[in-house]
Amino acid sequence: MMTIRSSLRRLVLVVSALALVTGAASAAAGAATGPNASGGSDAAKAAKINVTSSDLPSPAKWSSSSAPSSAVSLGKAAVSCMKKAGAKVSNDPFGTVGKAGGNASADVTSKLFGFKGSLTGLPSVNSEVVFVSTAKQAIADLSAFGGAKVQPCLKTLMAGVTGAQSGGKVKASVAVKPLPHLGAGKGGVHLRFTLTGGNIPGKLYEDLYYYVTSRAEVALTYVNLTQPFSSAWADGIAKHVMARATKIAR
Repeated sequence: MMTIRSSLRRLVLVVSALALVTGAASAAAGAATGPNASGGSDAAKAAKINVTSSDLPSPAKWSSSSAPSSAVSLGKAAVSCMKKAGAKVSNDPFGTVGKAGGNASADVTSKLFGFKGSLTGLPSVNSEVVFVSTAKQAIADLSAFGGAKVQPCLKTLMAGVTGAQSGGKVKASVAVKPLPHLGAGKGGVHLRFTLTGGNIPGKLYEDLYYYVTSRAEVALTYVNLTQPFSSAWADGIAKHVMARATKIAR
């Protein structure tokens, strides 16, 4: 029988796996490119947009670590699923694949920030910024993520990545939630994934905030166990990141 401590170790792996789906590994001071970054000015801009320690709420204390490599094959399967469903998405919508290519010129992740002193590293937050070829494509990706065609594909992706890391079959549900309206298009999309099963000790909540501004796509990932990440904290972080994104992505 799995002990609580070993279960917590498993959960750390799960949290790292969730970071892959929507990003996060940047550099010192949160401004260097992550392992899945492409070269060029778009990558440099994306790195500057990503969440940093200064965006996080205080007096809470946060520690940081690098996210592992992206689950590219699962991400590609999810994008294929979206396109088969009729969604006009880019090659790497909001970092789903985790690798730039085609009409996605850059994909850069931030560091993974977790609550300091927590055995599980939760709650945690990270981000991923993708630059696509046109502002029109960015808005199309945002619209697709807010629709019923894409969400089943994302739910399957979340369950697959988490199950592979947690040592068992994981069930995922998804719900659309409110968020502060920022950036272009619909002003953002908030999807909450609830994951259970495998060796997850309870319900794992992953809240994803998707935003666009100009050609930049910003995905913010908030993760917590037993209850969702604080909406007040999440909204505050999003406002900081998107204020910076609006200036940089022009």
